[in-house]
Amino acid sequence: MTTITVKPFQEAAEEWIRHLEQRDGGMTIKPRRSAGHIRNHLMKHLAERAVCDLREIDLHRLSWSLAALGSALAGSVMTTLRKFLDYAETRNWIAAENNPSKAKIPWVSAVSKRFATAPDRRNQWLAMPSRTQLILMVTRSEGMAGTALRLFILAGLRGNEARALKCAKFAFHADEPDGTGYRLNIEDAFCSQHRDPFVPKGTKTFLGERYVHLGIELSEHLVDITAGRSGDEYILHRDGIPLTSEELDELIRQEQVRLGIGRRVLRSRGGHSYPGTYGMRHLRHAFVALLIFDGWEDEDISTVVGHGSTTVTLDIYGYLFNLRKSGWETWPSDGDPDNDPDTDAMELAYDSR
Repeated sequence: MTTITVKPFQEAAEEWIRHLEQRDGGMTIKPRRSAGHIRNHLMKHLAERAVCDLREIDLHRLSWSLAALGSALAGSVMTTLRKFLDYAETRNWIAAENNPSKAKIPWVSAVSKRFATAPDRRNQWLAMPSRTQLILMVTRSEGMAGTALRLFILAGLRGNEARALKCAKFAFHADEPDGTGYRLNIEDAFCSQHRDPFVPKGTKTFLGERYVHLGIELSEHLVDITAGRSGDEYILHRDGIPLTSEELDELIRQEQVRLGIGRRVLRSRGGHSYPGTYGMRHLRHAFVALLIFDGWEDEDISTVVGHGSTTVTLDIYGYLFNLRKSGWETWPSDGDPDNDPDTDAMELAYDSR
């Protein structure tokens, strides 16, 4: 039986990093190791030391200390920490390997929306729409912006999946007697992906019954074209011209301004900024977070928005808003701070993998 000495998380994490640095080859070889190896290594290290008193700033410090080593390693570590905190599988693993009467499971308390975005701990706001704002966007958005919201956020689709849907004509079903709307059966569409030359095998898909109301504009705006740099690139088009992910993001922000969310500001160097609005990636994770707040289980969320969405959402929002232990009354208020393209990269540092 392992003798357990309770240690703070930061001390245990720093000790683990020093241990890796002392190994042959240093930490430079770690990104090439499998995620399973890293997961087992870190869980064993933390479990043996009965880590406790885990705070949100500890997660940031560990993440930033690993960021320079490659996103593969940092992503595996953050996923491990999420499992260590949230899943019964990990609790059972710890109990089997250590003295269950002494082992302590770390617990993350609810924290402020402010978080450290860099090693020097400069405080910035994590952009996240309020519950009211999110519902307003989902129910009132019109035209191509409404189609994009339903396609990429409610359905949680990525670019390769949307192209597969374009090829799967049988996946579109009129859900109104007068044919004013479309209901999309994601399962049928995924089964047809072999018809799409742009979609390789093994893509991020979930073979389940997934339905979403997309609106009549879907078939008019979808376009077949080789995948771009971003998952949302070149899927929709305006006047026959495919939209880049940046153009599509701006279109959604413009729609938010029309609905009274945020404002449009002329930059001194040209172009426009949209403070108070939210980008597609923020909205995608906010929608998943809303489902978590409402008590949805992981497997049910995956059925709605696709496999893997909850993993990233919990990495970004899970410990900040204590999603596992609180109700939606902790959801951000309608007075959330600004968010525009100038700050997206910094605010979504944890979604880089």
